[in-house]
Amino acid sequence: MMRIEFSEIAKKEFLDLDNPLQIKFKSAIEKIIDNPIQCHLKYGIPSHVINVGKQSRLIYNMVDDRIIILHCFAVHSDYEKWFKSYR
Repeated sequence: MMRIEFSEIAKKEFLDLDNPLQIKFKSAIEKIIDNPIQCHLKYGIPSHVINVGKQSRLIYNMVDDRIIILHCFAVHSDYEKWFKSYR
């Protein structure tokens, strides 16, 4: 069984989301538990991404039996800024 852990940043980002979006993110986390391998990011970024909605993204890593949530982006522009910082 995979365990879910939140980074400090992801925890803050998740708690700052409005309730309907938190529910969507919880649903996405359940999907990750059922099927942990999702889309791997480009440019050697050692993380995975799942689309939560049209604009929202969840970034996570898998370590042993743990899924570590790194970021909960509510809007795509925040995700793009983070992603471009690796290029």
